[in-house]
This record gives sequence, C-alpha cells and structure tokens, in this order.
Amino acid sequence: MPECEESKAGRSQWEPDYPTHGIDFNLWKQETKKGDSGCSGGMYVAKHDVCYRYKVMTQVCVLIKFKHDLERNTYSWLYTGGCFKGGDPVNYEDGRVGE
Repeated sequence: MPECEESKAGRSQWEPDYPTHGIDFNLWKQETKKGDSGCSGGMYVAKHDVCYRYKVMTQVCVLIKFKHDLERNTYSWLYTGGCFKGGDPVNYEDGRVGE
C-alpha cells in the first residue's frame, strides 16, 4: 500500500503505533454555501450566512490483487482501486442533522 498522505506530510498528530501505509480517505466531507438560508438537508448558521452540508462514510470497499514473484519467491498485495463510482474506495451518503 502507498504511504499515507497525512503521515508523510507531518501535518497530523501521528502516534508511533499508527500504520503509515494504507489508503487515504475521509470519514466525512463538508460542503459550505454562503447565502443559502433555505439550507435543505444541512445546517444554516445565520451569524456567518453559511449553509453546512455533510457527506458521511457508510462503506469501504477496495480491490486488491495478489502478486507472486516466482523468481524471488515473494508475494505482495497491490491496491488496484475502489469498488465505488470513479474507483473511489469509500461510499458517502448525505449526513442527516442530529445523527
């Protein structure tokens, strides 16, 4: 697996026992829209005149390939992509206020 971006960049608190290689993805995504006081499916903060909407992770699915090197008698697992739209390893759904 590739090296995790946050581990490599050093911008996050990375404990010594955290893995450093894997697949990067967010548990949730935030979308903001200024001036959307209707804010359907989100939370409107009048003080900032901003509507906040969220997508939350519901599933993770990855495709991997087993590779065996007969000459060296070694094997490895290669990440080939995700199972969702556009090869994404994570399925996101609209977050619901209060959940």
